[in-house]
Amino acid sequence: MHVFLESIVSKFCILLYCTVLCCAPVYAESSSCYDNALLQSEINRCAEQHVVETKNVLQTTYEALFASSDPAQRKILEQAQKAWELFVEHQCAFHTFGSIGGTMHSVALMECQSEMARIYTELLQRQLYCEEGNLSCSIPSGSAANKAEGK
Repeated sequence: MHVFLESIVSKFCILLYCTVLCCAPVYAESSSCYDNALLQSEINRCAEQHVVETKNVLQTTYEALFASSDPAQRKILEQAQKAWELFVEHQCAFHTFGSIGGTMHSVALMECQSEMARIYTELLQRQLYCEEGNLSCSIPSGSAANKAEGK
């Protein structure tokens, strides 16, 4: 019985550690909302607000890169976007598996989605504003920023 309890406590500690590790950077970014959240409904609202904000930034960045791309690039970018969305769905399901059935599961899921949106936004921004001569850039230097700004 002692070994069984020790196993459960060990798994709980690992889950708690992973949750803190995962959510700490996100919490720091959106702490103003979370600072005042005392009830589960308030915490849920903060998580919803955060995921909407990060997805809006992602969508704006995606649209700017899409507008800067030629038709062949647009097709590939659309395929990459669909693959990314599927990846995020599965990655966040895996990442939050330990909280299924718990009161914080929806918050953990939304914060995972927020973090993934932030990561993908950074990736797309590197493509949108890449340096001239960077062979990993699909858009020539300056043209993406100029097209996005209507120049």
